[in-house]
Amino acid sequence: MARVGRIALLLVLARWTFIFLVWPMRQDVVGASFMHLIDLVFHEAGHIVFRPFGEFLTVLGGSLLQVIVPIVCWISFTTTNPDPFAASVMAWWTGESLVDISFYANDARSLSIMLLGGHTGSEVYGHDWEQILGMTGLTMHDHQIAWTFHGVGAVMMVGALAYGAYVAWSGGSGGSSGSGRSGGSGLSRRSREAAKADGLGRTGSPIYLPPAPDRDSVGAGPGGHEPR
Repeated sequence: MARVGRIALLLVLARWTFIFLVWPMRQDVVGASFMHLIDLVFHEAGHIVFRPFGEFLTVLGGSLLQVIVPIVCWISFTTTNPDPFAASVMAWWTGESLVDISFYANDARSLSIMLLGGHTGSEVYGHDWEQILGMTGLTMHDHQIAWTFHGVGAVMMVGALAYGAYVAWSGGSGGSSGSGRSGGSGLSRRSREAAKADGLGRTGSPIYLPPAPDRDSVGAGPGGHEPR
Protein backbone atom coordinates (compact mmCIF):
# COMPACT_ATOMS: atom_id res chain seq x y z
CA MET A 1 0.00 0.00 0.00
CA ALA A 2 2.84 2.38 0.85
CA ARG A 3 4.43 1.69 -2.53
CA VAL A 4 1.16 2.51 -4.33
CA GLY A 5 0.88 5.80 -2.45
CA ARG A 6 4.47 6.73 -3.26
CA ILE A 7 4.04 5.94 -6.94
CA ALA A 8 0.83 8.00 -7.05
CA LEU A 9 2.64 10.97 -5.52
CA LEU A 10 5.53 10.60 -7.97
CA LEU A 11 3.07 10.65 -10.87
CA VAL A 12 1.63 13.94 -9.63
CA LEU A 13 5.11 15.44 -9.23
CA ALA A 14 6.11 14.10 -12.65
CA ARG A 15 3.09 15.80 -14.24
CA TRP A 16 4.04 19.13 -12.66
CA THR A 17 7.65 18.64 -13.73
CA PHE A 18 6.60 18.00 -17.32
CA ILE A 19 4.35 21.07 -17.42
CA PHE A 20 6.93 23.37 -15.82
CA LEU A 21 9.69 22.26 -18.19
CA VAL A 22 7.66 22.26 -21.40
CA TRP A 23 6.21 25.73 -20.72
CA PRO A 24 9.04 27.36 -18.72
CA MET A 25 8.85 30.64 -16.81
CA ARG A 26 5.20 31.32 -17.55
CA GLN A 27 3.03 32.79 -14.84
CA ASP A 28 -0.06 31.12 -16.26
CA VAL A 29 1.67 27.76 -15.84
CA VAL A 30 4.16 27.89 -12.97
CA GLY A 31 2.40 30.73 -11.18
CA ALA A 32 -1.02 29.10 -11.55
CA SER A 33 -0.02 25.79 -9.94
CA PHE A 34 -0.90 24.61 -6.45
CA MET A 35 2.82 24.47 -5.60
CA HIS A 36 3.11 28.19 -6.26
CA LEU A 37 0.58 28.82 -3.49
CA ILE A 38 2.73 26.83 -1.06
CA ASP A 39 5.86 28.68 -2.16
CA LEU A 40 4.05 32.00 -1.83
CA VAL A 41 3.36 31.45 1.88
CA PHE A 42 7.05 31.05 2.67
CA HIS A 43 8.00 33.78 0.20
CA GLU A 44 5.89 36.39 1.97
CA ALA A 45 7.05 35.15 5.39
CA GLY A 46 10.64 35.57 4.24
CA HIS A 47 10.20 39.32 3.83
CA ILE A 48 9.21 39.52 7.49
CA VAL A 49 11.87 37.10 8.78
CA PHE A 50 14.72 38.95 7.06
CA ARG A 51 13.42 42.47 7.76
CA PRO A 52 15.84 43.06 10.69
CA PHE A 53 18.81 42.54 8.34
CA GLY A 54 18.33 45.58 6.13
CA GLU A 55 16.54 46.55 2.93
CA PHE A 56 18.41 44.25 0.56
CA LEU A 57 17.84 41.07 2.59
CA THR A 58 14.26 42.11 3.26
CA VAL A 59 13.61 42.13 -0.49
CA LEU A 60 15.71 39.02 -1.19
CA GLY A 61 14.36 37.22 1.89
CA GLY A 62 11.14 36.19 0.18
CA SER A 63 12.88 34.14 -2.50
CA LEU A 64 15.53 33.05 -0.01
CA LEU A 65 13.12 31.54 2.51
CA GLN A 66 11.02 29.74 -0.08
CA VAL A 67 14.18 27.83 -1.04
CA ILE A 68 15.60 27.48 2.49
CA VAL A 69 12.48 25.75 3.86
CA PRO A 70 12.53 22.74 1.48
CA ILE A 71 16.34 22.51 1.83
CA VAL A 72 16.00 22.28 5.62
CA CYS A 73 13.33 19.58 5.23
CA TRP A 74 15.56 17.76 2.74
CA ILE A 75 18.50 17.81 5.16
CA SER A 76 16.27 16.65 8.01
CA PHE A 77 14.98 13.64 6.06
CA THR A 78 18.55 12.82 5.06
CA THR A 79 20.17 13.07 8.49
CA THR A 80 18.19 13.36 11.73
CA ASN A 81 15.04 11.58 10.48
CA PRO A 82 16.30 9.37 7.65
CA ASP A 83 13.62 8.72 5.04
CA PRO A 84 14.99 8.37 1.49
CA PHE A 85 11.64 8.81 -0.23
CA ALA A 86 10.68 11.90 1.78
CA ALA A 87 14.16 13.31 1.11
CA SER A 88 13.61 12.87 -2.64
CA VAL A 89 10.29 14.72 -2.42
CA MET A 90 11.95 17.59 -0.52
CA ALA A 91 14.72 17.71 -3.14
CA TRP A 92 12.01 17.95 -5.81
CA TRP A 93 10.35 20.78 -3.88
CA THR A 94 13.68 22.62 -3.69
CA GLY A 95 14.04 22.39 -7.46
CA GLU A 96 10.43 23.48 -7.96
CA SER A 97 11.04 26.53 -5.74
CA LEU A 98 13.95 27.55 -7.97
CA VAL A 99 11.74 27.12 -11.04
CA ASP A 100 9.09 29.22 -9.31
CA ILE A 101 11.62 32.01 -8.71
CA SER A 102 12.86 31.87 -12.31
CA PHE A 103 9.76 33.43 -13.90
CA TYR A 104 9.89 36.17 -11.26
CA ALA A 105 13.56 36.99 -12.01
CA ASN A 106 12.91 36.80 -15.74
CA ASP A 107 10.43 39.66 -15.37
CA ALA A 108 12.89 42.12 -13.81
CA ARG A 109 12.90 44.45 -16.82
CA SER A 110 9.52 43.85 -18.43
CA LEU A 111 7.58 44.05 -15.13
CA SER A 112 4.60 42.37 -16.77
CA ILE A 113 3.64 39.63 -14.31
CA MET A 114 0.62 40.14 -12.10
CA LEU A 115 1.42 40.79 -8.43
CA LEU A 116 -0.64 40.01 -5.34
CA GLY A 117 -2.34 43.40 -5.37
CA GLY A 118 -3.78 42.77 -8.83
CA HIS A 119 -1.36 45.07 -10.63
CA THR A 120 1.73 44.44 -12.71
CA GLY A 121 5.14 45.59 -11.60
CA SER A 122 5.12 48.38 -14.17
CA GLU A 123 1.88 49.74 -12.70
CA VAL A 124 3.23 50.01 -9.18
CA TYR A 125 6.71 50.18 -7.67
CA GLY A 126 8.21 47.19 -9.48
CA HIS A 127 8.77 43.91 -7.64
CA ASP A 128 11.38 41.93 -5.71
CA TRP A 129 13.63 40.87 -8.54
CA GLU A 130 13.49 44.24 -10.26
CA GLN A 131 14.85 45.68 -6.99
CA ILE A 132 17.31 42.85 -6.28
CA LEU A 133 18.95 43.02 -9.70
CA GLY A 134 18.80 46.80 -9.68
CA MET A 135 20.63 46.96 -6.32
CA THR A 136 23.30 44.56 -7.55
CA GLY A 137 23.67 46.09 -10.99
CA LEU A 138 22.60 42.87 -12.72
CA THR A 139 19.36 44.00 -14.30
CA MET A 140 20.69 43.45 -17.83
CA HIS A 141 21.37 39.80 -16.93
CA ASP A 142 17.86 39.02 -15.72
CA HIS A 143 17.17 36.41 -18.40
CA GLN A 144 20.48 34.60 -17.85
CA ILE A 145 19.91 34.53 -14.09
CA ALA A 146 16.35 33.30 -14.58
CA TRP A 147 17.44 30.51 -16.91
CA THR A 148 20.12 29.50 -14.39
CA PHE A 149 17.47 29.17 -11.69
CA HIS A 150 15.25 27.27 -14.09
CA GLY A 151 18.03 24.94 -15.27
CA VAL A 152 19.26 24.05 -11.79
CA GLY A 153 15.69 23.56 -10.61
CA ALA A 154 14.86 21.34 -13.59
CA VAL A 155 17.88 19.11 -12.98
CA MET A 156 16.97 18.79 -9.30
CA MET A 157 13.35 17.95 -10.05
CA VAL A 158 14.19 15.28 -12.62
CA GLY A 159 16.95 13.81 -10.45
CA ALA A 160 14.70 13.74 -7.39
CA LEU A 161 11.96 11.98 -9.37
CA ALA A 162 14.42 9.37 -10.60
CA TYR A 163 15.73 8.70 -7.09
CA GLY A 164 12.23 8.70 -5.61
CA ALA A 165 11.12 6.17 -8.23
CA TYR A 166 14.09 3.97 -7.37
CA VAL A 167 13.28 4.12 -3.65
CA ALA A 168 9.58 3.45 -4.24
CA TRP A 169 10.24 0.54 -6.58
CA SER A 170 12.93 -1.05 -4.42
CA GLY A 171 10.84 -0.65 -1.28
CA GLY A 172 13.38 1.58 0.52
CA SER A 173 12.49 2.07 4.16
CA GLY A 174 11.14 5.24 5.66
CA GLY A 175 12.77 7.01 8.57
CA SER A 176 10.78 5.61 11.48
CA SER A 177 10.60 2.11 10.12
CA GLY A 178 14.27 2.15 9.25
CA SER A 179 15.16 3.37 12.69
CA GLY A 180 12.87 0.81 14.22
CA ARG A 181 14.49 -1.99 12.30
CA SER A 182 17.91 -0.75 13.17
CA GLY A 183 17.07 -0.45 16.84
CA GLY A 184 15.23 -3.76 16.76
CA SER A 185 18.21 -5.50 15.21
CA GLY A 186 20.46 -4.24 17.97
CA LEU A 187 17.99 -5.33 20.63
CA SER A 188 17.43 -8.77 19.11
CA ARG A 189 21.16 -9.25 18.78
CA ARG A 190 21.61 -8.52 22.47
CA SER A 191 18.64 -10.75 23.27
CA ARG A 192 20.12 -13.59 21.23
CA GLU A 193 23.44 -13.23 23.02
CA ALA A 194 21.71 -13.27 26.42
CA ALA A 195 19.60 -16.26 25.41
CA LYS A 196 22.67 -18.06 24.15
CA ALA A 197 24.51 -17.49 27.42
CA ASP A 198 21.45 -18.58 29.40
CA GLY A 199 21.05 -21.66 27.21
CA LEU A 200 24.69 -22.65 27.75
CA GLY A 201 24.14 -22.49 31.48
CA ARG A 202 21.05 -24.67 31.40
CA THR A 203 22.44 -27.29 29.06
CA GLY A 204 25.54 -27.90 31.11
CA SER A 205 27.93 -26.20 28.73
CA PRO A 206 30.82 -24.35 30.32
CA ILE A 207 29.78 -21.26 32.24
CA TYR A 208 31.69 -19.10 34.64
CA LEU A 209 31.67 -20.29 38.26
CA PRO A 210 33.36 -18.43 41.11
CA PRO A 211 36.47 -20.17 42.52
CA ALA A 212 36.03 -22.31 45.62
CA PRO A 213 37.19 -20.61 48.83
CA ASP A 214 40.64 -21.48 50.17
CA ARG A 215 40.43 -24.08 52.94
CA ASP A 216 42.78 -22.05 55.15
CA SER A 217 40.59 -19.00 54.92
CA VAL A 218 37.28 -20.74 55.65
CA GLY A 219 35.73 -19.11 58.64
CA ALA A 220 38.46 -16.49 58.69
CA GLY A 221 37.50 -13.13 60.09
CA PRO A 222 38.83 -9.77 59.07
CA GLY A 223 42.43 -9.85 57.96
CA GLY A 224 42.28 -13.54 57.05
CA HIS A 225 42.88 -14.78 60.66
CA GLU A 226 40.64 -17.31 62.35
CA PRO A 227 38.77 -15.99 65.38
CA ARG A 228 40.41 -16.91 68.66
